[in-house]
Amino acid sequence: MKAGYRKTLLACCITSALSPLALAQEAQPQDQAAQDAEVIEVRGIRRSLSEAQDIKRSAPGVVDAISAEDLGKFPDTNIAESLQRIPGIAIDRNGGEGQFVTVRGFGPSFNTVLVNGRRIVSETGGREFSFDLYPAELISGAEIYKTGVASLQEGGIGATVNLKTARPFSLADGTMLFSGKALYDDNSEETTPQLFGLYSTSFNDGATGFLISGSYQNRKSQEDFTNTNGWLPTDVENINFAEGVDANPGNVTTAFIPRETQTGRRLQERERMNVQAVFQHYLKDELLLTVDGFYNKFDVNSNATMLGSWYGTPAATSNVILNENGTVLEQDISSEVGILNRLEGRPTETRAIGFNLKWLATDELTTVFDFGYSDSEAKQGTGNGQAVMGFTDDPNDPTDDFHFDNYGSEAQVIYPEAIVNRLLDKDSYRSHVAQYGDQAGDGTGGNSVEASIYQFAIDNVYEPYDGGMLRNIKFGANYSKEDKTVDIVRPSFDVFCQYCFFGIDVPNELVLDFDTSGLLDGVSPDTFRDIYSFNLNDYIGWQTSAEGFAARDEYYGLESGTSQAFYEAQPGGFLGTRQPDSYEVSETIFAAYADMLFEGSLKDMEWKLNTGARLVYTKDEATGSQQNLVSLSQTTATQYNPGFDTSSNEFQSESNDYLKLLPNISFTINPTEDFVVRLAVSETMTRPELKDLAPRLSYLDLRPGSLNAVAGNVNLKPYTSINLDASFEYYWGEINYVSLALFQKEVQNFIVTDNEVVTISDVDIQQPLISADAAIDANAGTIDFNVQRPLNSETADVKGMELAAQYAFDSGVLEGLGFSANATFLDSNAEIASNSDVSTLFAIPGLGNSMNATMFYEKGPIEARISWSNRDEFLEYLINPKAGVEPVFTEEFSQVDFQLTYRINDDFSVFVEGTNITDEAIRKHGRYDEQFILYRNTGPRYALGFRGQF
Repeated sequence: MKAGYRKTLLACCITSALSPLALAQEAQPQDQAAQDAEVIEVRGIRRSLSEAQDIKRSAPGVVDAISAEDLGKFPDTNIAESLQRIPGIAIDRNGGEGQFVTVRGFGPSFNTVLVNGRRIVSETGGREFSFDLYPAELISGAEIYKTGVASLQEGGIGATVNLKTARPFSLADGTMLFSGKALYDDNSEETTPQLFGLYSTSFNDGATGFLISGSYQNRKSQEDFTNTNGWLPTDVENINFAEGVDANPGNVTTAFIPRETQTGRRLQERERMNVQAVFQHYLKDELLLTVDGFYNKFDVNSNATMLGSWYGTPAATSNVILNENGTVLEQDISSEVGILNRLEGRPTETRAIGFNLKWLATDELTTVFDFGYSDSEAKQGTGNGQAVMGFTDDPNDPTDDFHFDNYGSEAQVIYPEAIVNRLLDKDSYRSHVAQYGDQAGDGTGGNSVEASIYQFAIDNVYEPYDGGMLRNIKFGANYSKEDKTVDIVRPSFDVFCQYCFFGIDVPNELVLDFDTSGLLDGVSPDTFRDIYSFNLNDYIGWQTSAEGFAARDEYYGLESGTSQAFYEAQPGGFLGTRQPDSYEVSETIFAAYADMLFEGSLKDMEWKLNTGARLVYTKDEATGSQQNLVSLSQTTATQYNPGFDTSSNEFQSESNDYLKLLPNISFTINPTEDFVVRLAVSETMTRPELKDLAPRLSYLDLRPGSLNAVAGNVNLKPYTSINLDASFEYYWGEINYVSLALFQKEVQNFIVTDNEVVTISDVDIQQPLISADAAIDANAGTIDFNVQRPLNSETADVKGMELAAQYAFDSGVLEGLGFSANATFLDSNAEIASNSDVSTLFAIPGLGNSMNATMFYEKGPIEARISWSNRDEFLEYLINPKAGVEPVFTEEFSQVDFQLTYRINDDFSVFVEGTNITDEAIRKHGRYDEQFILYRNTGPRYALGFRGQF
């Protein structure tokens, strides 16, 4: 886009928004009448689609919507799964359930999610909203705003999603609903309950209403997986190539070697309880008070057992053969092998309360005062952690080397008979690392998060009786303050590695049999599957017992009691302490907006013009510290042992603020009664990730060839996007339409990860180290680290097209049958394709095409729907958080779901549901297709249930 054209568009928006007439903006997402009439009195699929279409058709900008098919019955079993049916929306799954949404190629942090117009604080360390926290039955509708609207809270370059819940005044007096499901997980073969109930009443001659609802879900799932932790670029001069073959057919100078492999099974239990209450009361005829609140408790407990081989340096490999792009096709490995038990907990509690006072000040002016508070905490303890036991092969005996095979669709490690026999013998297992808390020091699990947000808003709507073309003027202001503390908790390295390096015998009773039936059927055929397991808590219990301490003293030739005294002197023991790379961020936001809506007719063509602006002030205050690395040693070829001086860690605070004006203008015209054309220009913004703001420096898992650290930058500017939108829509019948939406986003101040080599000095380095590493100068006491630091850099251009169609047969033999389908196609200059050049450093994660199709049938007592969703391959990480600087791609994924309902009468129905019924698996790879990273199968899920409404 030309700079001059861009400035002209902005000038037009700002001039229109700040003209004498433009004194207001939308006080609420839709016009007042639409807001007061919630989409709840819905019965069935067609009615739901009709309600959603009405919202889309009447909106002044580009808006999509979902409406509940009935009270407490959202179209899918998960909120995110329903949202992905909207054009331009794709989802990320966790445990087989939708958790995050990506809109028009922009990931979870680029989208603002509101509940009844308010932000709900996230239990994560970032800005993303976890949709799996909330039951779908709570939601009566959702509106997705794809163009800038000044009344809506800023932050969504991708979109703003407003979820709506039921209100007592929108329901008949005495409404009662109850539903129950039996959930069956095909992988785990477990059946568990899901319950939902709602009661709503009004009294005091209809002046007072009260609603209460509650839900409970328990789900037990099983996830089978195999993976590598990434691929490390390595100079071919350090590679031990196979002899007698062309081991480097591409004559490359950089090889990509795999780092570690794991194969295993994750057993997970999810338990979610939610209670919501709403009170409404007319203080006067013109004064309506609404008080609402909810409590949500969501516990996820995962127990993963896996067989692992830990390697990742050229010194551990031999007989290497590469393909033409330098990826290892096969190699022999002399290293460690063992079983890993990992606990992954997600204990989350979220609370929210809101007060809303709607005042009809005059016949023309409505004012709404709104206050909201929410907080969330995820306190970690013994529910997160990991430990390893196993053994090493004989480095002097090549006959027991492992063989890495990368010729199939999933890479696999093939163990020789000598290693297999040891894996099957419980006497072979020796102790290694153990810990609770943050796993492997990479911040990916075990963090404790506390967050809260206060917000207050005043919204005004002025609708003049005799305003001519002026339909309304809207204006308002809001204030919010969000605080988030992320405590990264883990033990010291001395505790983590107190029983390291596979030397001390593990009691046989700790090595447990493990059911691996069906593990990875049809995948990685030569992978060893008959693995043992162990209980992390029992293992750590042994390491902290008199028996364990005595075994360690004997192994190292220490005086009795030495190991116990050493352990007891470590702060926090295995539970650990708050680490210096923890951080706190406080964000204060003031915003004011103004907007107006004009309506008229031009040669019998109805039109709408909406223009406005939002002025936003943001202040961020971030606190963090730097880990002080003072020593480095090595007792195994695959791992460095860092030493940190925790006494000198001082937390420092830094702040940054900025002011942004976000104008918008949209024009809608109906060339015919059924044909709608929309044009819009807007500026939107997304603030930097909270974790990127903290002034901290922390080291990742330190291994030979992978010396990485991460740092923050409080001076980051927000992403700002100039958005151009055009939409062409044709409607006929009750629910039929076709549409084409075109859009372009020019995103400035795009935040990229800069890889900077930083030399850390005054480090006491063991001499000699087992592994030769050019980044380490033991004599000088210096280490060169690859420090990943966020900074504002590039401008990203994203262009896209959304196609959508919906049709239902109203008569004939196909009466009751209908379909809806959509496809989104994206293109960007900030795109890194699989198999691309290794020099690319700038790309937007999540960018990829998506498609959805649904066929439904509704006639008489039968409702049926089958849906297909597809997401094309996309970049998940530009820099693999587990290993080095290489990207991670998630491969194309499709899923088929169905739902069948039979209405016994007007009050009762029974239904059956299926999710992922074709048993699709998630696959990931590195920069090249051959760089296998993950295969993960969560299996199909089914539900059988009933529903009653009175």
